[in-house]
Amino acid sequence: MLESNTTLEFYVDDCLIHVAGKLVQHEHYDGLIYNNWLLRDLFGKIVTRLGRLGLGVKVDKLELMHFRRARDAAWNEWEPLGPKLKLQVDGQSHTVEPKHVMQYLGFYLDPRLSFREHVQFYATKASSTRRLYISNVLPILTYSAQLWWDPGWKGKQKPTQDGITPITHIDQLGRTCTEEFAVLEAECRPGDHVKDVFDSQVTFHMNVVDSMQASVKVDGDKLDWWVRNVFVPMVMSVEGNPACALVFMDSSQKKGEHIPGGVAAGAAWVVKHWEKVRWGQFGCRKATPYNAEMAALAQSLNEVMRDLPESVSDIHVFAYNRTALTSILAAGTGPAQMLSVVACQSVHPWLACSPEHWIHVWWCPGHRGMYWNTVIDKDASLEAAELSGEISFAYARQCITANAYAAWRKDMQRPAYRGHNSLVQNADFERCKHTSANWFLRTAEHCPTYLARLVQFTSGHFPYGAFCEHFNFDENQRCWYGTADVKTRDHIWFDCDLWIKKHKPPDDEIAWWGQGERNALRALDLLSPTPPGMSSLKHFLQDWRETPIDLDDVAEFLRLNPAVETFTWLELVDQALADREQGEEDSLALLKADLHIVQRKKAYEMWVATHPSVDLASFTESYAIEVAEAVAKLFEIDELTLVALQAEFGLPAAKARARQARWRGDPIGTPAISHVRMFHLLCPSSFPLSFFPLPCLAQSV
Repeated sequence: MLESNTTLEFYVDDCLIHVAGKLVQHEHYDGLIYNNWLLRDLFGKIVTRLGRLGLGVKVDKLELMHFRRARDAAWNEWEPLGPKLKLQVDGQSHTVEPKHVMQYLGFYLDPRLSFREHVQFYATKASSTRRLYISNVLPILTYSAQLWWDPGWKGKQKPTQDGITPITHIDQLGRTCTEEFAVLEAECRPGDHVKDVFDSQVTFHMNVVDSMQASVKVDGDKLDWWVRNVFVPMVMSVEGNPACALVFMDSSQKKGEHIPGGVAAGAAWVVKHWEKVRWGQFGCRKATPYNAEMAALAQSLNEVMRDLPESVSDIHVFAYNRTALTSILAAGTGPAQMLSVVACQSVHPWLACSPEHWIHVWWCPGHRGMYWNTVIDKDASLEAAELSGEISFAYARQCITANAYAAWRKDMQRPAYRGHNSLVQNADFERCKHTSANWFLRTAEHCPTYLARLVQFTSGHFPYGAFCEHFNFDENQRCWYGTADVKTRDHIWFDCDLWIKKHKPPDDEIAWWGQGERNALRALDLLSPTPPGMSSLKHFLQDWRETPIDLDDVAEFLRLNPAVETFTWLELVDQALADREQGEEDSLALLKADLHIVQRKKAYEMWVATHPSVDLASFTESYAIEVAEAVAKLFEIDELTLVALQAEFGLPAAKARARQARWRGDPIGTPAISHVRMFHLLCPSSFPLSFFPLPCLAQSV
């Protein structure tokens, strides 16, 4: 049996013993000692009962807390958190110290039950998560954003907007938007929309050319013919029918420095029944054209219902905003919700009183042939200049999104954000499209590996020496030929002799400048004069290095050298160096490394000499096929590895798989004779030892 002031709570493997007592101010500490006595007695009984069930208690997880009122100070000077609790478990004495913070079922409790520690813990956790997101996730999401992001992408703008600005919207909409919402109104419930409840009495005529069996997007001549011969006669017949009432409205939005607040919207309406006409106009504050059109629709429907004769059975509504026409009688949770609710409340009683009452909603494109819409257009424009501090939800969201995009674009233009090593400095490439107009996608030709290499090389995010040094990667940062202490992209592009380069100055051009023959033609070429103390050859090479890099040359360079500064190349070089140190001069890694650089350059020179008119793609594919198959034959590599080897040497993976499918069942190493002959020209009897000059090996290891 428990005391009346004692409670036991069990949850899974946790147990809480709660003892409460009514204490007098001067008896506080003595009461705590009595509470400890109760806790010790109950703990002993619980341990005994659990022992009979074969269960035990972890003494190291025991926690004790003495709660006190918020206005009370510490219990005393020597024990500010209250007296300690001494327990006996299995014949051993244990002391439980009172705690300042105790966690129980996800809550962090303190002696005063202020929940200050609980809030601080979860606020710190959220702040740490946000910090981790900003420092780790966001840089990955926006990696090379200047190459692929464009806010004008069709079909991409809304997902991008929803993905990058929700926190901004939540934080700022409440500060700027003055529009009210009523999501609990009956008209907002799905299934209770006016257009759903009275679906047989509300008709929408959105496709104005149904009678022509054509789409809405027709040419101007057909549309003009339809307006003159179909639409205008129909409107005139309705105007002459005393059982019909017509509603016209228009909206306008103005922007500019002369407008108070920078932007304003206005609306106007006309209600016509037989020969009776009423009209009005009003300002719509800072709002979008959609908001203004919704306001005009709501006001006009309210006006037409105000003194509608009983003889009227049809109401025809004409407007040019299709979205507003479909939303006005279907109140949802989006912008201009209250306007839709007001319109539904206006027409609901009239539709419910008789099944012979109908509302016809017409979309009139561009107000063509609509006299009354043309008349009220000027009134709406005049009201758009009205000064107002009201801001609609849609306009506030639009402004916040635009500001978020502007801030991101501003960041993208900063060198610190874009990176000083980015080759893409031309404005044409700052916002690439996701279609075939994108240079990267067009050049990569549906090859994701080549596309990744293009992006990495142009943005400077590939594993060269300076990149590894910046991010503290444990890689060899020297040039493998020993000609640079730290490899940079400029060194790879201009100076390093490991790779095939078509973008280098021709040798005869360099010799010409070295002989000084160019000096005589300087006036004709309109070149800048050579600075004092600098040779004409050095001046020429300096001008050449400072010339903007052509991205087509970059694409050509990467196709000619499929292994240039890739992770595959780094792993291959590490293995080749290790094999050479161990004396394995005939290893696969040494052969592959030599075939990637020295032998590839020799093969390219032979190819250019014998096939001057053939494109470089043919050389790349031929070299990859010949070399991979010869290596496979020499080292008895299976077909699956052969496909990977061909892709490593530059053959597109899809073509490598297609060749494997065609040759499945044939012995490996039986391609055309020309392939084997070319390989033997490169590697006659045993593969060469030209990989890395020996004097540089000691420096690069």
